[in-house]
Amino acid sequence: MPGKRTRSLSLAFAAVLAGPALVATTAGTAQASTGASIAGIAAGQVGQGPCGNNGNGYAAAGTAQSSSCANGTVAHGWCADFAGWVWQQAGVTDLSTDLTYDGNYTVDNGASSFYNYGTKHGTLHLPGSGYTPQPGDAVVYNYGTAGNPANWASHVALVTGLEANGNVDTVGGNTGGGDGSVGTDTNEPVWGSVSWGDGISAYITPATGQPQPTPNPVTQRHIYALAPNKSAVSVYNNSGSGPGAWTVIGGAAVDLYAGDAGLFATNPNDGSINEYNGAGTGPAAWTKIGGPGAQFAVGGGHLYGLTPDKSAVMMWDGSPGAWHQVGGAATAIYAGGFGLFATNPNDGSINRYSGTGSGPAAWTKIGGPGAQFAVGANALYGLGPDKSYVAKWDGTGWSTIGGAATAIYAGGLGLFATNPNDGSINEYSGTGSGPGAWTKIGGPGAAYAVGSSTLLGLATGDTAVSVWKGPGTGSGPDAWNPIGNNASEIAVSG
Repeated sequence: MPGKRTRSLSLAFAAVLAGPALVATTAGTAQASTGASIAGIAAGQVGQGPCGNNGNGYAAAGTAQSSSCANGTVAHGWCADFAGWVWQQAGVTDLSTDLTYDGNYTVDNGASSFYNYGTKHGTLHLPGSGYTPQPGDAVVYNYGTAGNPANWASHVALVTGLEANGNVDTVGGNTGGGDGSVGTDTNEPVWGSVSWGDGISAYITPATGQPQPTPNPVTQRHIYALAPNKSAVSVYNNSGSGPGAWTVIGGAAVDLYAGDAGLFATNPNDGSINEYNGAGTGPAAWTKIGGPGAQFAVGGGHLYGLTPDKSAVMMWDGSPGAWHQVGGAATAIYAGGFGLFATNPNDGSINRYSGTGSGPAAWTKIGGPGAQFAVGANALYGLGPDKSYVAKWDGTGWSTIGGAATAIYAGGLGLFATNPNDGSINEYSGTGSGPGAWTKIGGPGAAYAVGSSTLLGLATGDTAVSVWKGPGTGSGPDAWNPIGNNASEIAVSG
């Protein structure tokens, strides 16, 4: 770890949404077994220092983690190394397969890497989600808190048990003073601040029982594009550029929606929302899951919809036709890793969904009107009504972080904004405010899409698709990899 602690829908739509509920599968049993194994292995190391594990230290083999032990003493902050080692010992096998834009493995020496893992695998559970932690889950503290870098966390530990009152017990590496040791914390609250002062940011479930992703030379992600005339949906093959680098996976669509819940597209014939099954091409690769909607949004592992008349906000339950209402009338909805938000048609205010229930009590007003909002992994961002400033809501309050912008784009990778003076795209550093907190990374573009590890750009004029190479690559054409000739719309998951 980087730091160490010291102790209702229209009638037509409603008919489509009727359907069977999801049923339990053996994946739940497999997860419970793995969780118990993780808890047992972690508990068996309590009292060990950085050179535990028979003097070998802790690290998940084959990943970007390096041993917690060097020359018989502590090598670096090692809470993440311990958690990775335990997960791997318990049979979690996909710790080294997800590459980020800069070529680093998802699970590394930083506590925040577990947060990133959860984002990529759809196993990230945030405050307000109503999630009950399970043995084997990783718990990340102080992720992206004010005054710290955007992708930083203070600590990660492993859930080993649940108390009768609902509180959790954890075991973590690098606890206490000095070189640290494997320690236990018991009867800690599920959310909020724990006994040593850190705040719980998320629980992450190991993705056991799921198909293991295959690495590719760009990054483990899926990039999608809609043809200029909206006649076909294509996926990038993760290498090369031009038409040969793409595979057509679907026919005509009006809009694309992608994120940690998958890829979805609206049908131009009936307005229905359809899910891509993840493989294959043509109609058989898609499943109709609902009727028309005024808007859809993907975030936190869920697909949300705003009814055609904007009278209700709905959540898809995961099977065709299975939806339930989570909110009333809204002008627009925004979703991402930080949750679901909606604007009130009466006063323009922005409101956050609690993650459970429905109706007014399930929503909290957190701010006034804005020209636009965008959801990141750990914050909500807003563009002032007159577009003269960019603001950030971190869960407790708002702060101004930038000046005028034409549009803002956010995701797991961070926050980006277009400059109204020259149309350039700029990256927010994650801390501070004013010009010094922003870096120009490219010229004007027609549109952008942000994933957990990827920024996509759609060029003006020729509508070519490009991928940003990442920090430190400048602001000219060399900072972007061209991957496609043209598109009318782009989307990214992962």
